[in-house]
Amino acid sequence: MAGRGDRPLYRIELRHVGADPRIALRQSVPDDREVAEITSQLDAIDARSRRGPWTKPTLDLIAQQPAMVARDLAAKPCRWLMMTGEFAARRPAASW
Repeated sequence: MAGRGDRPLYRIELRHVGADPRIALRQSVPDDREVAEITSQLDAIDARSRRGPWTKPTLDLIAQQPAMVARDLAAKPCRWLMMTGEFAARRPAASW
């Protein structure tokens, strides 16, 4: 297909393939085995992190503000530094 000038024009076709599986996941509560598996996976992520554990502080931050969209949550100033304690080492406590 021809586009504007030297830019190509693409045709994209979409079709409905069924219900979103995340809806069913929202309506179920994980059992003890699933919680242990998730916890183990998060611990492994934290163990591989060069900056130290971050998964629990991040999930806690999300839990504190469940209605906040991800981009706004990520835009919070120095979020990573505050969670890891590096922020306090870089700036006086009064500045945050």
